[in-house]
Amino acid sequence: MPAEEHRQFVLYQGRMLLTGIAEQSPPQEEPIERARELGRRRARQGLSIELMLGAYHITFREAWNPILRKATVDEPEHIGELAHMVALIWTWFRVLMGNASEAYGEELRRAQVTRATLAHRLFAALTADPVQPEPAATLARALGYEPDGEFQSLCLPAGDWQDDGTDRLRHRLSALPGVLHCATADTRLLVLGQRHDPDAVVSAARAISPADSGTAVGVGLPRPGLAGAVDSITDATQALSQSGGQQRVVRFADAWLTAGLGGQATRLAPLFTEAMAAARTDEHLAEAVVAFADHGLSLAAAARALHLHPNSLSYRLSRWHELTGLDPRNGDGLIASLVALRLYRTG
Repeated sequence: MPAEEHRQFVLYQGRMLLTGIAEQSPPQEEPIERARELGRRRARQGLSIELMLGAYHITFREAWNPILRKATVDEPEHIGELAHMVALIWTWFRVLMGNASEAYGEELRRAQVTRATLAHRLFAALTADPVQPEPAATLARALGYEPDGEFQSLCLPAGDWQDDGTDRLRHRLSALPGVLHCATADTRLLVLGQRHDPDAVVSAARAISPADSGTAVGVGLPRPGLAGAVDSITDATQALSQSGGQQRVVRFADAWLTAGLGGQATRLAPLFTEAMAAARTDEHLAEAVVAFADHGLSLAAAARALHLHPNSLSYRLSRWHELTGLDPRNGDGLIASLVALRLYRTG
């Protein structure tokens, strides 16, 4: 906020107040409208309402104190007249602060509706088929994003969030560092950010989630440009699909394998029929394959983790190869085995 602008408004309010005292009149139309304009302007500037009202407190206090000192020290015979003056100053204080506060709230609500509408239109442009890059760039700039900057998306199940919950999330996001907006797109509540801390966004969402046990969150990768924003939205959506209906946070960076292939699970299923059957028939074989992969392809380390003799683990790996045709001791066989177990294994 420009300092000179603030100084001029304080001087104006002080003059109006002292004129009102001299004329023994309450606030008229002009100072009331100026107070309302101040409220609207401070809301647009992002100044907190507490600071705006604090400036009124100081202005009125500094106008009253010299009057009180003069009457007390220099002209004590006029002290009795101060009671009427207090009532008049209180009227000015109440009317001007009330109008400034009311206009501040109106402007804040209008701006929130505008931002929510713009965010909804931006996400619609980014998730359209095909993507609408030119409208998206214009909307992104209007919301404070840098279209060529780095974007990162988070995705939450829209069914967990009613209108009041979404409004609370918008309010919480506006207080976090960075540029953050959210809007509903189909069954998703999308959050798109720049220069932000994704963990802070997750914490904010889970702290105010309407669901009793928090909310599931999918976190996409940070990616450059609006094309990257589209891909990050896809990341976050696919990550959310891996939450398994539980209220947990899934990051695409950690779950990229199953998240990326999840949409192809039905089409790829014939490739893994034998592996799926073997995993269902003998859970120990599937555990052996996973332990072998998780322990650096070391028979000894994997066997220790499963409390087995290395020979027993080796037998299970061979048995898996025999039943599925996938050899977990070579790269392709191990990758195919893990894909089968990650995509289709239950429990």
